[in-house]
Amino acid sequence: YDVKHNKEFQSEFPAWFVDMERKNLCEILTDLIQHITKANSIFPIGEIEINLRREFQDRAIADCYNIYQELQYIIAVFKIDINKLIPIIESVEKELALLKGWRKSNKKKKKDIA
Repeated sequence: YDVKHNKEFQSEFPAWFVDMERKNLCEILTDLIQHITKANSIFPIGEIEINLRREFQDRAIADCYNIYQELQYIIAVFKIDINKLIPIIESVEKELALLKGWRKSNKKKKKDIA
């Protein structure tokens, strides 16, 4: 949308479709934040807590892959130049690496407790 000139986005796609894709991506991002928050709120003192924390970490990692899938769909359908989305893709890659590292440290705590 061109906010400066009060012009609407002109597209071959109906507005409802663009809004639906935006909503889908926002829902995945919301899920990602919720799963990270839930995993972080669990202090791993026993096997039950470690497993529950790991489950939320796994869900957060899955959310990152869902973001990739949604972005690939958006690129294909809307024919967006992939270079415009590189900063977003790099952010998702960074988040994915951090989540996997966090999950790995969780695995070490499980060994320590056992």
